[in-house]
Amino acid sequence: PHRFRGLENPPHFTAAQILLLKNIRPGTRSFHSEVRVLVQEAMAIATELTIAPNCGFYLCWPLAILSCAVETAHDFILLRTMLQKIWIVSQCGEVRRVLQASEAMWRATQRDHPGGIDTGSEQQGLLDCLDNPAGFFQYALSSSPDE
Repeated sequence: PHRFRGLENPPHFTAAQILLLKNIRPGTRSFHSEVRVLVQEAMAIATELTIAPNCGFYLCWPLAILSCAVETAHDFILLRTMLQKIWIVSQCGEVRRVLQASEAMWRATQRDHPGGIDTGSEQQGLLDCLDNPAGFFQYALSSSPDE
């Protein structure tokens, strides 16, 4: 069994709520109040995680969803640091993929929106990758700058 020491609720439930909200209402953006509340809850839960060597794979999907929903550089840095720690402890390749995809999406978003990340515009935002037919990893690749 995989344990999340010190937590009654791992971040999966909150991540599932974010995903469900986006699927029910495709126009939902990270700046909407419901999403902001869920992101705050998920970040609070995620920062309390005690990382065990076998938890990497099980944390990938909630942290991937969360990486699409955060809108501040501060939250992204916390999330990136957490993914880096999980990668170091678990050596799980999926964690590395989520980390790299998240970083690519954030770089593209910062390049395209220097004033802020998904700060109230109705343009395509990071949360849109959750309902993108190409999927999370392909969306990240298509958001990367051409080199």
